[in-house]
Amino acid sequence: MMNFWLKGIAVFVVAAIVDMCWAHYTRHLTERNRWRAGFWSVAIAALSAGTMLTYVDDRRFLAFALCGYFVGTVITVGKKPA
Repeated sequence: MMNFWLKGIAVFVVAAIVDMCWAHYTRHLTERNRWRAGFWSVAIAALSAGTMLTYVDDRRFLAFALCGYFVGTVITVGKKPA
């Protein structure tokens, strides 16, 4: 049972990191910085593949991934300026 929770937390963290990578990718893409955007696209593909393989094997981990993507966006966007 502990293995399930550790794996779930790992999926959550990696999904949050993937979401942060998307933010960096989008920023560099709009700035037309092709080399940095290219780096972030590779990071997205590599991390997403690992996460996807985990929840395809056991669909219960999809909930961890979805929560991680949400938290990744919230953290990356941060607080709205006053």
